Amino acid sequence: MTTKTIKKLNQITTNPSKAQEMDYLIEFANGIPSNSYLMNLVKPELLQWFEMEIKNDFTGDIWDHISGLRNDSQKAAQYALDQKNDIQTLKGELAEMTKIVDEKNVAIERLADTILDLQKQVSDWRSDNNEYYEANRELARKVEEVEARCQKYAAQNWEILNGEKERILDEMKS
Repeated sequence: MTTKTIKKLNQITTNPSKAQEMDYLIEFANGIPSNSYLMNLVKPELLQWFEMEIKNDFTGDIWDHISGLRNDSQKAAQYALDQKNDIQTLKGELAEMTKIVDEKNVAIERLADTILDLQKQVSDWRSDNNEYYEANRELARKVEEVEARCQKYAAQNWEILNGEKERILDEMKS
């Protein structure tokens, strides 16, 4: 194990300047061995953060800052968990709705098929109706012809009967 001699830090003055505080912090950081747990306290990113804090006259309590971040992190983790649960719930609802939509689509397809069948039936009926209409017209024409013949025959029969009646009456008179 290698040992490093840690030199004694210069005393920091009362009411030090910002530059003196940064120099003291850098001197402290440089004096920590690289394999020390304390190196995590003086990482370059953290030293830059301290420097910004000092320059901006904002030297809040670091532990409060870390606790706040931890709290924020916990809240974010809980929020993420809540969101995950909400997503699972929504996925379940979506699956149910998808099933309902699929069932409705099947029903719509059946109705569409029924409509097509009914339209074909109506078309067939119209076609049949046209045929029946034409057949009825033809029958009506033939009925008129038969009626005309009947009237003609009735008239002829009437003439014959009248002629016979007169002949019979003449015969009876004679």
